[in-house]
Amino acid sequence: RLRSARDRRGFLGSGRYVRRGGLRCHPSRDTAWAMSQENVEIVRRFLEQARESPDFVWDIFGEEVEWETAALSIPDFPATVRGPDGVREFFRRWVGTFESWGYEMEELIDAPDAVVVHIHQWGRGKGSGAVVDGRFWMVWVMRDGKAVRVTHLTEKADALEAAGLRE
Repeated sequence: RLRSARDRRGFLGSGRYVRRGGLRCHPSRDTAWAMSQENVEIVRRFLEQARESPDFVWDIFGEEVEWETAALSIPDFPATVRGPDGVREFFRRWVGTFESWGYEMEELIDAPDAVVVHIHQWGRGKGSGAVVDGRFWMVWVMRDGKAVRVTHLTEKADALEAAGLRE
């Protein structure tokens, strides 16, 4: 329940967190709020900082992290990469294909041991000039403050199900 939008940088009332640009964050269960809010903040901070200084944010990933993108069907990219170095290489290759590239978080949903994020991503390809503009969902499975699996999906219902939630 959103009470006020006066302070767009912080918690605004029971069950919602709103940030600049209309980013919404809402808990799935009040009893798990403190732990799940910590996971939400870890993921939110990573996604904000990764755009500006990616070299300093890789400690979010557990040593055995799995980064799954099969549902996005990205040509010439593996469906799953493993380990922080694998994720770093994925980002290096992906961002390297663009002349300009960016993304924003549109929604964050906490779940037991997971965070569901709706991403809007855009860019212009190097050489081709092709414009990419799309949205997808990420499910960040967290353990002890570290991401152990990040799954990319195209549909909200699939993302919620992967996180153990329902619409």
